[in-house]
Order: sequence, then C-alpha cells, then structure tokens
Amino acid sequence: MSAVKVFVDADVLHKLYLRKLIFTLHDYEVVQVLWTKEVFDESLRSLTRRFPNKQVDLYRMFQNYRTHFFDTEVTNFQHLVGQLGCDDPNDEHVLAGAIVGRARYLLTFNSSDFPTDTEEAYGLVIGNPDEILAQMPNLKQNTDEILAHWLRLFREPSVSAASGAQAIAKSNCPQLASLIRDRATAVDLKLNQLSGRNLK
Repeated sequence: MSAVKVFVDADVLHKLYLRKLIFTLHDYEVVQVLWTKEVFDESLRSLTRRFPNKQVDLYRMFQNYRTHFFDTEVTNFQHLVGQLGCDDPNDEHVLAGAIVGRARYLLTFNSSDFPTDTEEAYGLVIGNPDEILAQMPNLKQNTDEILAHWLRLFREPSVSAASGAQAIAKSNCPQLASLIRDRATAVDLKLNQLSGRNLK
C-alpha cells in the first residue's frame, strides 16, 4: 500500500508531539508529507515568537526538516493564490500548495476556513489531523513499531506510551490518544526492546 499524500498546515506543525508523529508516519511510508517554504516559514515564525530563547535551535531544526523532506516540497503554486475562495486570504497559499502537490488530505485544525467543495473539485479532503490519521490503514498494520519509534524521539526525558497518549490528547487529538492508550503495553514493550531502557 503506497503512502498517502498529506499536506500539513502550519497550525499542525506547531504541536511538537503531533509534528513528530506525522514525520514518523512519513518515514514509515504511511503518509507522504507535502510542504511549502511558506508553511514551514509560518510555523517557524510562530514557534520563535512562543519560544524566543530557543530561536537558534528552532532555525536549525527547520533547516533539518527542509533537508529531510527536500523531495516533497511543493513549488509553483503561486498562480492559484487569490483564486480559491478561502475565508482568510492567508490560507490561500496553503490550499494552493495542497492542490498543486496533488495531496489527498490537507491536515489542519482550521478546516472551516477553507472551501467545502475541494474534494469534488480537486480530490482533496480537508480535515482534522486526528480524524484522518487515526483511520490510516498503514498505521493500523504496523502500530506498535511506529509508535515505539515515535516515542523513542523523546529521550530527555524519556516518554512512555501513556505519557505520549496524554501529550497527543493535549494536541487536540483524542482518537490518536485512544489508539495509543489501547496499545500502550505492546508499544512500551517494543520501545523497551528498541532502546534497552525500563519504562515505568
């Protein structure tokens, strides 16, 4: 089963645990993350405003993202900006990027700001990342390993499945949190095997 193309809005990238989960899903070919320079720049500006003392680290982190996802950047979408009927003109570049990238899903917490006919017009479903990602067939086929590798990204301090579920719930993703809680014992076992550490 091939990876599903998802375009990720900046408001999704703001959330640390959700962002790293989506990027882990990309590495496991559950999804293919599509992005534009404008979306990454918007997310970076927001995060540096929230965490000004981490500005250097954040710039370095996003530079690493650009390198890692270099082959899924969407370009040449600007001709659509201003023609798509978004309620907020600042969302036009997001929708344009998703359309030009031929995304199946646009992951955003602000779906009400976008037109309602994008699936009919472009084959593009716009929705909450929680509702979309929790139903991904590839995720359900390899859940424990994927979630263990996601949690392994958090090492200082280390994070158990229960803590990861709690963090994802705080990111407004109750369905994903429920999925993680349901698999917590198996995920922690897999995580322990990968990292050789004891989890409480």
